[in-house]
This record gives sequence, C-alpha cells and structure tokens, in this order.
Amino acid sequence: MSSTCELCSGTRRAYLFSKDQYDIFRCLSCGHVALQLDMSDGELAQLYETEFFSNGSYVDYLGDKAILQKNSRALLYRSPLRLGHD
Repeated sequence: MSSTCELCSGTRRAYLFSKDQYDIFRCLSCGHVALQLDMSDGELAQLYETEFFSNGSYVDYLGDKAILQKNSRALLYRSPLRLGHD
C-alpha cells in the first residue's frame, strides 16, 4: 500500500496489526483498511494470474459472480465514501 489511500487519496493512516507477514493499516480519513504491499506490477500480475481465479483462491470465480457483486455492493453501500453520495 502506498502512503496514499486507494479510495480517498488520504495520506494519514494508522497501523492496526500484522497477519501472515503483512502489515494492516486503516486510512484515518475514510476508514479503508488495506495491506501494506510492496510488490512490483510484475509480482502482482504473477500473484493474480488467471489460475488464481479458476484453480486458486476461488473455486468458481465466474460462477460466483452474482454473490461477489452482491457482497461488494453491500460493502460499498456501507462505505462513507459511496460514489455520488455525500
């Protein structure tokens, strides 16, 4: 995670905890929680290659599309930074 929040571009963050060698931070502007990932674009591409979505972390990513979208909408609805809503 860069020092800038991916959601609101805030620059203040607070360390929360570490899990499995990753540091977890909360943006002090919007509350977004994210990992501190210091990976190159190539490393991220390798991590999230096509197999990740078909034989890796997801059993059936495309088959679960509807529920993944529903869960994402629910999370965004609860976000204080809902697009188009103040």
